[in-house]
Amino acid sequence: IGHLETSAILLGYSRDEAEDAFRELADVGIADLEALNDAHTDPNNYINNYFYRIWNPPVRDMDELMARLVGQPCEATLDLSDFAHLDNRDNLVRLLSAAIQERREEKPVSGVNILLYGRASTGKTEFAKTLACTAGAYLYSIGEPGRNDTEKSDTERDCRTRRRNQLRMAQALLRSVPDAAILCDEAEDVLDSGHGTRLVNHRLLENTPVPIIYTANRLDHLDESMLRRFTYILKFTAHSPTRQTAILQRMLEKSGIKGIDTTACARRLVDQLECPPAILAKAIETTRLINGDENDIYHFCEQPERTISTHCTRPRLGPPIKPQLPWEAFSHLGQDAEDIRRTLAAVLGKNRKGVNILLYGPPGTGKTEFARTLCGEIGAQLYAIGQNEIGPDARPSADRTKTLDYALEALSDEPNAVILFDEMEDFHQREKLYLNRIVEENPVPIIWACNSISYYRMFEPFFIDRMLHAIEFHHLPTRAREHVYSSILHKASIPTDETHQLAQELAHNNKITPRQVALAAKQATLVSGNIQTIKRNIAQKEKLRHGVRPPDMRPIEQYDPTLIHTDINLEVLTEQMVARGKRRFSLCLCGPPGTGKTAFVRYIAEQMGIDILPKRASDLLNKYVGENEQNIASAFAEALQTQSFLVFDEADSLLMDRQSAQRSWEVSLVNELLSQMERHPLPFACTTNQWDIIDPAAARRFVFRAEFYFLDQPRINRAFELFFDHKAPSSALALTKLTPADFANVRDRAEILGYLNDPERIAHALAEECRQKPGGASLGF
Repeated sequence: IGHLETSAILLGYSRDEAEDAFRELADVGIADLEALNDAHTDPNNYINNYFYRIWNPPVRDMDELMARLVGQPCEATLDLSDFAHLDNRDNLVRLLSAAIQERREEKPVSGVNILLYGRASTGKTEFAKTLACTAGAYLYSIGEPGRNDTEKSDTERDCRTRRRNQLRMAQALLRSVPDAAILCDEAEDVLDSGHGTRLVNHRLLENTPVPIIYTANRLDHLDESMLRRFTYILKFTAHSPTRQTAILQRMLEKSGIKGIDTTACARRLVDQLECPPAILAKAIETTRLINGDENDIYHFCEQPERTISTHCTRPRLGPPIKPQLPWEAFSHLGQDAEDIRRTLAAVLGKNRKGVNILLYGPPGTGKTEFARTLCGEIGAQLYAIGQNEIGPDARPSADRTKTLDYALEALSDEPNAVILFDEMEDFHQREKLYLNRIVEENPVPIIWACNSISYYRMFEPFFIDRMLHAIEFHHLPTRAREHVYSSILHKASIPTDETHQLAQELAHNNKITPRQVALAAKQATLVSGNIQTIKRNIAQKEKLRHGVRPPDMRPIEQYDPTLIHTDINLEVLTEQMVARGKRRFSLCLCGPPGTGKTAFVRYIAEQMGIDILPKRASDLLNKYVGENEQNIASAFAEALQTQSFLVFDEADSLLMDRQSAQRSWEVSLVNELLSQMERHPLPFACTTNQWDIIDPAAARRFVFRAEFYFLDQPRINRAFELFFDHKAPSSALALTKLTPADFANVRDRAEILGYLNDPERIAHALAEECRQKPGGASLGF
C-alpha cells in the first residue's frame, strides 16, 4: 500500500481524510498544491514521491527535517562597513532589528518586506546576509537546491509556481522561529505581475509573518500595486573601480591566505577582469582547499570570468586608457584646446550634471588621441565606451547604450572619471529620446567623438545645443603630423636618424593616419623589421583602403620654377610674398592640365613656410541641400584652424557663372564661396582649366591671376635635361603642347621599359602624349 493509506491507518483516518489533511499542507506550500490538483496526477503516486524525497534517507530529529525543508541559515562573509557606499544601510538595520525584536516578544508582525534591486554583481545577496547578521536574524534562502526539490520540476511545471510554494512553505515553517528571516533571490521570478494571480502575489507580501528580503535585477516585471506593498526599497548601483577594488581588498584581507599583496591583487583583479565579489569568494574558497597562493586566486577568478564574459554579452568598463602623445602635439588646435582643458579641469570632482564636449571631424584627425591626452593633462581617468565589450555580439549600437548606462552608474562615484563615446554616429533615430536624456542628466563628463555631425545639424539640433564645448578637427598640419609620427616611431625603437627621415616622408601624405603608423610600427617591432617594413605595411593598408597601390613614399622632389610658362613672373611674385610676409592674398591659376598650377601653389606655400590644404570639387559637393555651402565654410574654417594655404582644384565647377545657372543651389554655392573669399585672412588659390566660364564677380575678387601655357622651346630643352639628362632632339623641340606632367609620365614609362638613354624614342613618346590631347599633336611654332 502507498504512503497515503499508511498515513491514514497510523492516524486513524480514512483515506479521504488523510488526503484532505495532506492538501492542507499543500495549501501552505509544504507540498505542491498545483501538482496535486493536476488531473493527470494520482494523489497516491504524488504522495509516495513526496515522502520519498522528504524522508529518504531517514531524518534523525525535527531539526534535520527543518533543515531538509528550508535549508541551513546563510552565513555572512562581509561586515556592514563593507557597504559604506550604501547611504540607507543603517535604516534597514533598524527596521529589521525592530521586526525581529517584535517577534521575539511574540507581538504579531506581518508584511515586513524589503526589496533590494539593481544590476547583477552589485552585492545585493551579500548585503542581505550581512543585514540579517547585523540585525541578529537567521536568514533562510528559498529556492536553493534541497532534498525536497526535483530537477525535473523546472521543465515540467512553472518555476514561478514552484518558488511561490517554497516561499509559502518557508513562511509556514518559520512562523514559530522568532529570529528567522527569509531571503528570496531573483524576486522577479516569484512576483512577476504577468504570471499568477495578482491577488496571490499581494497576499504573499501582505500576510507574511516572517520578514522577507527580496532581491531583483530589474523592476520592469513588477507593477505599481506590487511595489507599494514593500516596506523598504533600496537600489544598488554598479560598483565604481575604486569601490570594487576596496571590496575585493577587504575580502582578500579576511581570506586567511598568507603572502598576498592585497592591494596589488585587488587592483589587478579589477583592472584586468572586473572581477565581481561573488567570483572572488569562490576563488578564495578553492584556493584555501588546495592551500594555494595569490597566483591561484587570480587563476580561479580568471577562468570563470573569462568564460562568462565570452559567452554572455555584458557591459564592461575596462581599465582607463592612457595618453600616448604630449599636449604639445595638439598645439595646432590653439585656444580651443586650452579652453576645453580649463573647462574640463574646472568641473572634475564638482558633481555637476550635463557636462558634454563634442569632438568632430574626419577619421584620422586625432580626436581620440586628443581626448586621451586631454584627460592625462588634467589628471582625469578616461574610460572608452564599447572598446572592452566581450561576447558574441561585439559593439552593436544597442549594447553600447547599455554600456554607457553602466558606465554612468559605475563612475558616478569616481570624482576624476571622464567617459569617451567614440563613433557616436552609430546612434540611430530610435535612440533620440535616450540621447536627449543623457546629455541633460549625465553625472559624469562625456566626450562625444564623431566623424560627421551632418545628421545632428539637420535632425538633432537639440543635441548640439546641449554641448558645453565643441571643437572641429581637421587633418593635422605637416609639422604636427611629423611630430606625432616621430613620437610613434621612437616608441617602436626605430633608430633615431631613420625615425626623423621616415616621419618627414609620412607627414607629406595627409591620407595616412596616426593609427596606421602606430600599427605598422607595432608590426615592425614584432618581426624586428626596419623602415622598409613600415613602408610596406602602410602601402598595403592604403591599397586596401583605396583599391589601388599608392606610389612608394619618398621625399617631395624639388620644384623647378623655370619650367613654368606663364604670363607673369611667378618667381618674382613668390620672392615678394615671402619677403613682405603678406599672408592674405588670392590667386587664380588657369591653363591646360599638367602645366604646373597645383605644383606652383605647393612651391609658394613651402617658400612661405605654411602647409597646403587641397580641396577638390568631389570633397565639397554633396547631394543634400545646404551641405555644399556647409562644406565650403568648413574648408575655409579648416584652413584657418590649421593655418594652411587653401587650394580649390578644378574650381570651374564651384565658380561657374551665375547667369548660366539652372538651379538655385548653384547660385547659393557661388555666393557662399565669394563670401568666404572676402573674409578669409590667409592665402587662397583656385586652379581651373576653363577661365571663360568663371563667374565675373569671382574673377574680380582674385588679387592675382596667372595664365599657364604649354612649354616653349627653352623650357622643353630644360625639361629634357632635368628629366632625362640629355639635350632635347629637334623632334621634341617642335612639339607645342607639352607640359611638365608629360615629361614625368614619359620618364616613368621609359624607366620601366628601359629606354632612358634613347632621346629619339623619348621624343616619340612625348609626341604620343601630345596626340592624346584635344586638337592632336602640334608641330612647329
